[in-house]
Amino acid sequence: MSSLKYHNLNTTFFDLGVFLNNFSMIASGQWQSLFLSHVQPLGLFWAIPFYFFSTDLAATIILTCQAGFLVLPVIGLYRHFGIIPALAFSIYFPLWYNALFDFHIDHLAIPILFGFFFFERKGKLPHAIFLAVLLALVKEPFALQTVFCGLYLFLARKNYLAGLLLILFGMVYFSACTEYIQYYFNSPYISITGGWDPVSHNKAFGWLGSSKQEIILFLITNPHTVLLEIVTNQEKVKYVLYIFGALGFIPLLRPMVLLPAIPFVLIPLLSNFPEHHAYNTHYTAGLIAPLIMAFSEGLPTAKKLWGKATIPNNLFAPILISGLLTCHILVSPSPISRKFFIEKTWFYHYTVYIPSKRTHMIKSAVTKYIPLNPELVISLQNTLNLGYFSKHRNIFIFPHGATEKRMIAKINSLNWDGFWRFIKNQKLEKNVSNPILADYVIIDLKKPWFIVAQGCHWVKGICLEGQQKFTSKFSRLIKKTEQDFETIYENDEFLILKNRSIQ
Repeated sequence: MSSLKYHNLNTTFFDLGVFLNNFSMIASGQWQSLFLSHVQPLGLFWAIPFYFFSTDLAATIILTCQAGFLVLPVIGLYRHFGIIPALAFSIYFPLWYNALFDFHIDHLAIPILFGFFFFERKGKLPHAIFLAVLLALVKEPFALQTVFCGLYLFLARKNYLAGLLLILFGMVYFSACTEYIQYYFNSPYISITGGWDPVSHNKAFGWLGSSKQEIILFLITNPHTVLLEIVTNQEKVKYVLYIFGALGFIPLLRPMVLLPAIPFVLIPLLSNFPEHHAYNTHYTAGLIAPLIMAFSEGLPTAKKLWGKATIPNNLFAPILISGLLTCHILVSPSPISRKFFIEKTWFYHYTVYIPSKRTHMIKSAVTKYIPLNPELVISLQNTLNLGYFSKHRNIFIFPHGATEKRMIAKINSLNWDGFWRFIKNQKLEKNVSNPILADYVIIDLKKPWFIVAQGCHWVKGICLEGQQKFTSKFSRLIKKTEQDFETIYENDEFLILKNRSIQ
């Protein structure tokens, strides 16, 4: 399904387009893309198809493999626990968002964590330790989950040495990533934005402190303030209720199994960045395996508690399955959900999976009017994610590069010699170009409107009422772009504009 969305031009540059571009750059030799924004060494694995195939075919491969990896745990759950846990996992709504919300490398955490639990249950400790270490390589926040996998082995399974080793590795790796690797390899973007802190940026954790040390101290000395912030935030409360309630709160019966979930429960609850505590994003990837395992192990206890009630025991399974299925229909984006049929969220409505003549028109126009030259600078609407541009070294998201000049990050200038100099001197190199305009701008007024990564609530081809400030600003940006650039193609409100300096 995610592959259909991609080929029908119904995905976004943030984030599928970013990954396609990063993987293409890695395949072309720009290995530094492994460390852009997040430290994601396993991106090297996903870049393999881009060495051998066209972008469209490579995208199909990685999206299909993503779906395949997410299905794998069903086999282990059925073998270990039976049909109900396997079914609960299959219809657990966060799984479907991880499968259909573009592509995010976070999805690898799901089969890896299940593997950790399965191997540990079988007594294959070396295999479990290997997977817990591999988990940290998915993305640096998962190193915190590696720490709590170690804590799980230490406290719940009494494997003290293995637990301590994982705790130590996770803490060292997380610190190295956030204090050194991220800073150096994102130094061009730090120069462009004027500052960046991957741990405590203002939108997320700035209210807790300006460093890891300050954040930890604040959490210890002001627990009442933190708790008050969480319980008075409607979205954070809803997040917890949805995540646990969709499994009937049964995971809470096995709290020790939930230890590895703690980092990805705390991060959304402590963050003031709305996407972090949104139930319909990839940020739930680290929760799925621990919650489903706790659900599976908590089922016998749940049945015993049910048996103490006046409701007949033989109704336990039917009522539980009915509840799980109801939650799935109400909240998930699957083909049997209400979101699939009711157009309240354009990104998951059934129409995004259906090919159209307009999609063919856009692809044909782009290949005809924009030369296949990776050195050209492109500015495109976030909702115009075309694989044709994935090999371009410099891509702006509208209106960047269209209504204002932007600096370009010189990623290729970063190397390990520079990294060691940074560790020694604690000084970042600038590694940016002078501000420039894009060579081409691509806009589609019939796709959801975005200003960089901020979009409006798009339903049935329009921004809903009450978003006049956003729509007015977007319209002004379009008008300015049309004045400053030459329109070389226009059809059904799809536009390609060219920098007037290009002959």
